Amino acid sequence: MKETIAPVIVEKYEGLIRKVTYRCGVYSHHHNFEDYLQEARWQLVLLAVDYTDIQSFEEAFPLSYLYKKLYWSLIDFQRKQKERENLVDLAKEGLEVPAKLEALNELEIQVAFQEFYTQLDEKDQERLTALLGGRPLSRQMKSYYRQILREKFKLFFQSF
Repeated sequence: MKETIAPVIVEKYEGLIRKVTYRCGVYSHHHNFEDYLQEARWQLVLLAVDYTDIQSFEEAFPLSYLYKKLYWSLIDFQRKQKERENLVDLAKEGLEVPAKLEALNELEIQVAFQEFYTQLDEKDQERLTALLGGRPLSRQMKSYYRQILREKFKLFFQSF
């Protein structure tokens, strides 16, 4: 098995990882702080996996470039987290979550909503994305989109 320098790299750049998380607005008192640290560490491991010595890694990834790579990966992670949270919030608030669905854990709920999203036609997917913050909507349009999606939501989750 090929030996990598990933653990050494993660230890060496721990300060950079924390600096990037702070830059993204995630501080030590944030409820998902450890998740963000872990995500940044994982991205660093993915970058370091093909290198066998620190010098070649540092030549390929100068500090400023590494900072930007980690920063944008965490921004992407934040965006995905927010989309998941918005989807769960939308379901709980506006679409009346079935009792059976409440008994599922968070991962199962996310999988169920992903499946719900993929079964929608393109126009309804656009509506759901707009409701989740994809674009600004008037109060009337939000109400209209929720009304349309509520019926489809009920039909989909009757099987649960």
